[in-house]
Amino acid sequence: EIVKGKLSYYRLYTPYQDMVVNNSFEQFVYKDNKLSKINRPKRRDSLGEFIKDYPELYDKWMSPYEPIDINSIDYVVEMYNEHFKK
Repeated sequence: EIVKGKLSYYRLYTPYQDMVVNNSFEQFVYKDNKLSKINRPKRRDSLGEFIKDYPELYDKWMSPYEPIDINSIDYVVEMYNEHFKK
């Protein structure tokens, strides 16, 4: 578990020839009692589906002009959860 909250983010590491390689993991999010795998080639769209109820973050994440780094899923999930704590 990387981030826990209204939207939780998980990484499941898979062994690669008896060792863990940096890119040998799957990404999942959990929201509304549903666990969903993040499609790595389409991470932006996959995660975007879960943050639509926070339009400002969604727009920033999906923006082609000043997008949030594609590898910052944990940051996006933290921002999402902070917003809903208020």
